[in-house]
Amino acid sequence: MKRNFTSLLILFFAVVTGYAYAEEDSNKQQMLIEKLSLTPEQVEPVQSILNEQIAKRKEIMQQMKSDMEAVHTETSQRLGQVLTAEQLQQFEQLHAQRKKKMKQRREQWRQRVKQQKHKNQQQENG
Repeated sequence: MKRNFTSLLILFFAVVTGYAYAEEDSNKQQMLIEKLSLTPEQVEPVQSILNEQIAKRKEIMQQMKSDMEAVHTETSQRLGQVLTAEQLQQFEQLHAQRKKKMKQRREQWRQRVKQQKHKNQQQENG
């Protein structure tokens, strides 16, 4: 019973966290299958559930990106009615800098996660 609860908890965590990146999803699914010691009958339904979750997550992220871009466009248009052309240009530059900085942070985070996973794999393999 305790093993089943732990397995369900791990599966829930994997689904909730979104299995970070699409390019690694199949590797993560395989790892999950092994860690949970799924039976052959369980593998296909679990993969199907996780694949559906991945597709939904991608759709949500794309919608969020579109929504954020729309908000920025509206903000820029409204600010354009108040700011001078020079101030609006400066605003756009600041926005671009923030966006670039966020992208760099995401990439640094991805690298740290990748390094940690590699380190964990090495420790598991002895």
